[in-house]
Amino acid sequence: PLPNQGIEVACNTVAPKYFETVRTPLVLGRDFTERDTQDAPLVVIVNQEFARKFYSSEQNALGQHFRFGGSKEPLREIVGIAKDGLYWNLYEEPRPYMFLPEYQLYQSQMMLLVGVNTAGDLPAIAENVRREISQLDVRMPVVGLTMAETNLSFAYWGPRLASGLASVAGALALLLATMGL
Repeated sequence: PLPNQGIEVACNTVAPKYFETVRTPLVLGRDFTERDTQDAPLVVIVNQEFARKFYSSEQNALGQHFRFGGSKEPLREIVGIAKDGLYWNLYEEPRPYMFLPEYQLYQSQMMLLVGVNTAGDLPAIAENVRREISQLDVRMPVVGLTMAETNLSFAYWGPRLASGLASVAGALALLLATMGL
């Protein structure tokens, strides 16, 4: 953007191995590491659409610097380019998106994603995760636990509602047609 004209781009604060956990490949560059702390140079990972929109390509974006949050903020270096994804819903167009390292932008409320490849008892695995977290820090509460299937049901609620309403309307129209109305 022109000087003093900001652009709003959605972002997420993530920890190292986030991309591996959610199976989103990095097409260029590197993932965040434990060394990306508040004392280290500020870094960011952007998606392909961000790179194309602001730098014309992924290759041009890698290594570039920009300010996040205002003209007085320090520069952040683009250290990785993530494959484009769906961030708000299942039907969105590609949008610029960026990922900030958790260790450089601490927030007291965070979400922990745990990837498990098993056909085993998921509630038992979830309980093991709770136990491991409490062993790391007993002060860290685990509030709410949602399986991936439940998360996906939230994403599909709109289309399911629309198809349900269309089915009811179709059945009502069929009923009225058979009655001769």
